[in-house]
Amino acid sequence: MSRLLPNSKFDHVFAVIRVDKYSIPVQPSDAIIVTKILWSQKDAEKEVARLNQLNSGKNCEYFWQVTRLERQTAALEKD
Repeated sequence: MSRLLPNSKFDHVFAVIRVDKYSIPVQPSDAIIVTKILWSQKDAEKEVARLNQLNSGKNCEYFWQVTRLERQTAALEKD
């Protein structure tokens, strides 16, 4: 992954995401769940590995994705 550049309004965070694998078609919103948000990529990678091992064979898969969290001051400035 390339280096994350700082942003004045956002912090980078790491979402741990679960995808449920159904045998029938379902809406993506029913099959994709953000399980938690972590502050470090390393912690997200560890949590994904732990959850994938714990839930092996349960028709779901975990992965992490970098995303942004709006800082409180930036949100307050909008009002």
